[in-house]
Amino acid sequence: MSNTEKVITAKDFNPEAFASKVKDNDEIINELMDLILEKKEQIRFNSYETLRVISETNPERLYPKWQKLQELLTHKNNYLKFIN
Repeated sequence: MSNTEKVITAKDFNPEAFASKVKDNDEIINELMDLILEKKEQIRFNSYETLRVISETNPERLYPKWQKLQELLTHKNNYLKFIN
């Protein structure tokens, strides 16, 4: 389990606080982009919530990742469509 996974699965996880800490960290943002495909609900949802906060507060950080986000909109998994 990566450090990011440990943080986002903690009982006291706060997506707003985590997003504020990692908004300028491309490595963690890329990891979160991968983790929104995770099978474990908690990891997937908390990754999504963190990215959602970043998209609202610093959308320019996710513009370079738009292609990957767009692909999720047409993904066969309806849950992935919903969270986007």
